[in-house]
Amino acid sequence: MSKRGENIRKRKDGRWDSRFIKGREADDSADYQLVNGVGYLETKRKLQHAATYQKSETLPEPSRNMSFREVLFLWLVSRQKKLRPQTYAKYSQMIENHMVEGVGSYQTSQINAAAINNYTEDMFRTT
Repeated sequence: MSKRGENIRKRKDGRWDSRFIKGREADDSADYQLVNGVGYLETKRKLQHAATYQKSETLPEPSRNMSFREVLFLWLVSRQKKLRPQTYAKYSQMIENHMVEGVGSYQTSQINAAAINNYTEDMFRTT
């Protein structure tokens, strides 16, 4: 009795389940989240709630022109729950030591391929 496009199905044991794409991995593969329920309507309600919650976890749309440093640290804070403390500290250190000094002062509207290329060329010249 699955409706089209909702991806809700009845399992052999009588329960209902559904899954949705909650994000993408680094290799662009889909990262799925599974939602279970006793009935079709309960599963549909849980699916809608999970999708709404997932949308609220994404980075906010900037209402002003932010610096690239602010965007980097917003991203890092948004990933903090999913990272081990050592990984979080390492990412923070890498951002502060490498990214901020080169392109961190740029506004997001100023970031383009030329700015990134100049930064990487400068990095390779100094090493």
